[in-house]
Amino acid sequence: MRIFFIAPYLGKQKYQKEYSRIIEIIESTGAEVLSAEKSREYQEIFTPENLKKYGSRERIHYQFIRQGVINADGLVVEASFDDLRVGHEMTLALLYKKPVLCLSQILDYGKYIEHEYFTGLLYLAIKAALQSKRWSPKQIVVLGSVNIDLVTKVPQIPKVDDVVISEGLKLMPGGKATNTAIGISRLGEKVWMIGKTGNDFFGESLKDIFKREEIDFSFVDTDSFIPTGTVMVNVDRKGKNTIVVNEDANIKINRQTIKDLLAKVDKGEIKIDCFYTTFEPLPEIVEYAIKEFSKRKIMIFCDAAPTARPLNVKLYPLIDFLSCNEVEVKAMTSVRVADQTGAETAAKKLRDRGAKTVIVTLGEKGAVLLSDKVKYFPGLKVKVVDETGAGDAFRAGFVTEYLETKNLDRAMEMGNKVGAFTVTRLGVYEALPTREALGFLKTL
Repeated sequence: MRIFFIAPYLGKQKYQKEYSRIIEIIESTGAEVLSAEKSREYQEIFTPENLKKYGSRERIHYQFIRQGVINADGLVVEASFDDLRVGHEMTLALLYKKPVLCLSQILDYGKYIEHEYFTGLLYLAIKAALQSKRWSPKQIVVLGSVNIDLVTKVPQIPKVDDVVISEGLKLMPGGKATNTAIGISRLGEKVWMIGKTGNDFFGESLKDIFKREEIDFSFVDTDSFIPTGTVMVNVDRKGKNTIVVNEDANIKINRQTIKDLLAKVDKGEIKIDCFYTTFEPLPEIVEYAIKEFSKRKIMIFCDAAPTARPLNVKLYPLIDFLSCNEVEVKAMTSVRVADQTGAETAAKKLRDRGAKTVIVTLGEKGAVLLSDKVKYFPGLKVKVVDETGAGDAFRAGFVTEYLETKNLDRAMEMGNKVGAFTVTRLGVYEALPTREALGFLKTL
């Protein structure tokens, strides 16, 4: 997490202590601070070469700010000295859809500037103000499979005895839980992954990827006696796919790993906002985790896949969000789902069995949400390249937006948008978007 901090130079004499304290608190969260307050580079940018290139110190200064905003995940402004307008820095941040926290000891600018990514605070207790804002990531535990996907693009899905020539082979991280974890992390939240790999090249590669994606893998264990899980995916020219799963190390996830993470929660070392699980681990592991996170009043989101591992109906009342696609919901309710009406009927059956909020995804047709009432959210029309992982991407978008806004409609719309973006590219890992990338989604 990188935070760009700005404050008026002319306010330094009066507010320097506040500037320094804000930077100190941001850094105490583990974030990196980018700022003219800290950067030696800022003092070194006013060279004769740059003056010749940009024409003035002011243009050099704003070029520095532009790069700072682009390279940051969020913006913090100390504006006590200012009669503030949405200036150059904040305009850039809002255009790039990066959260802005504007702090002032004179005026609460949040009362005057209304924008999805803008928050203003009249502050005295800086730490409380900073820790409560949107750019401070939510923390999500994700339980499920950790795989390497072997993806081939084929002219058509092969039938029995067919031989087809692929257009190449790609190796990338996969597994439903891993896809969602990467999706959530790229959208700006903190992810703690629970899983297991083999003591092999694939396992080490996956941990390197988690590190690169800023996912905490302290609770991804290594099994020396069984290989890392793999998934073989064939994708045809219409984006349709077949998937073969080798579970391997994934079915060796054990309760102790979950207990160790929960011990940190109980000691107050970490605060978890959401527990996200698939049905990929063994049923007794999923059941144990749901019960334990529920005891701690932590929000639970459950992805009802794969269908081969049904969930004990007695657990439904413990789950805040139960998500399934057309195939999964049919296995759970015996209702054939081909459209919005079928999805609504199936969702009501799940609700009757104790589920709280039910989401039924319909691929390119969109999704149905049943909470206090039933609502349909149509899908976005895009050029489909590969449908693999669309549901995982949808759920990453939903969970992230709901945790940030507590708004179900916005969460569903975000889920549809992230899912649509993902199917426009081959593979899941390379397709999962950041918030900035979503701004380039092309619809038909």
